[in-house]
Amino acid sequence: FQAEDGIRDQPRSRGLGDVYKRQEWDRAPATAAEVGGFIEHLQQTLEEVGFYDPGAPRQAMTRLTRMFGRIQMDETEVAMLRGVLTHVERSIRDNLDDDS
Repeated sequence: FQAEDGIRDQPRSRGLGDVYKRQEWDRAPATAAEVGGFIEHLQQTLEEVGFYDPGAPRQAMTRLTRMFGRIQMDETEVAMLRGVLTHVERSIRDNLDDDS
């Protein structure tokens, strides 16, 4: 990965590229199904907040899907992000209830 190599090659570097490359994870990598479920949840939440319009999709979801596909998330990280989305959705619903 170029960015890691660039970090490691800097004169004042602490070798972060090497640290990332050999880091042991305490959780299993997320499965394709887990990441796919997260992407679907993300899209629903982004629609709910008005960021993503499926009628005029542009490239937002394509780019977000590609970005999250490059990150090698573990199952706990996916669950954590889905928890964030759930809290955003709950907050939206609570605010809508307060406005009624």
